[in-house]
Amino acid sequence: MYLDYFKLTSHPFQVAPDDRFLFQSSQHVKALVYMDYAVWDAAGFVVITGDVGTGKTTLVKRLLRNFDQYQYCFNLSYTFLDKGDLFRILLKQVDSSLKFDNKIDMLYQLHDFLVEKKHENIPVILIIDESQYLTAENLEEIRMLSGIEGKEGPLLRVILVGQPELYQNIAQVPQLYQRVKLHFQLRSLNEVETTAYINYRLDVAGLNKKTALFSRQLFSSIFKHTHGIPRLINKTCDALLMCAFADNKTKASLSDMDLILQDIMVETSLDIKSPINKPALMSSNNDNLEKILLRGVTALENIDKKLNFLVSTEMEKIHSPIFQYKKTFKNRDIQA
Repeated sequence: MYLDYFKLTSHPFQVAPDDRFLFQSSQHVKALVYMDYAVWDAAGFVVITGDVGTGKTTLVKRLLRNFDQYQYCFNLSYTFLDKGDLFRILLKQVDSSLKFDNKIDMLYQLHDFLVEKKHENIPVILIIDESQYLTAENLEEIRMLSGIEGKEGPLLRVILVGQPELYQNIAQVPQLYQRVKLHFQLRSLNEVETTAYINYRLDVAGLNKKTALFSRQLFSSIFKHTHGIPRLINKTCDALLMCAFADNKTKASLSDMDLILQDIMVETSLDIKSPINKPALMSSNNDNLEKILLRGVTALENIDKKLNFLVSTEMEKIHSPIFQYKKTFKNRDIQA
């Protein structure tokens, strides 16, 4: 909505993970190195954990983007699995025509596939996002898969990505826990990294390097309210730019912070305790909503004015003598 207004080529603060906007902080670089290690080490088994919104899925997308025909990857992001579902999903990716009801048969079929890829010198990697939802039985199935070995060691590399409780869940399966070679926990960004993160995303989105959309005070306020969590930073910056666009401002305003925080659920996502004075909160939300709606109406009116101006300008061109002359001249050329 505000891309043209700020002369951006793409959305800088979308919530959906996009590895083009991966900000390579020191910890994100380290996590990516760990994941890459799992791809190329025969006994690679890496666990990456982090709170909601810290960039785990974006890292997975970047890793997958770097894959080529010399690796084979099983990639799962849906982890609410019933008994035996994991084996079935993997076999479906290998060959959609395969159907097995017996877990032993499925395990042997996967074994044959891994051996085949080993002979082709193609490493096979299992990447599971949102792994914190895996049941104890699912984790046991992963242990069975990671235990498939050839003459030179394990035939399957494993990368499990999830929220912090994932590590605790793995620790309850001793045989699986012992196979984990590396574990890294992503944390939120500090204040300096938060500022760099915002500027980096704006740069990738095509913002003119001479244009400053956020002040130093606003950077500090964003960090204070988002605690350096990338997803919350994105939501906050997006709302601030929307407000600036609606008010025809050239940059985001610090005065808009209090207006947007509750409406984009930044504070409630960090503190889930209910406020004591609920009627006051409702009144505040209603006031904020009214202000935002008024801004939205103003923004739409501005867009309408711009469209009317463009239409009237084009109409003037069409009815101008020069345009009519060019049109007549062009028609004569076509007829000739």
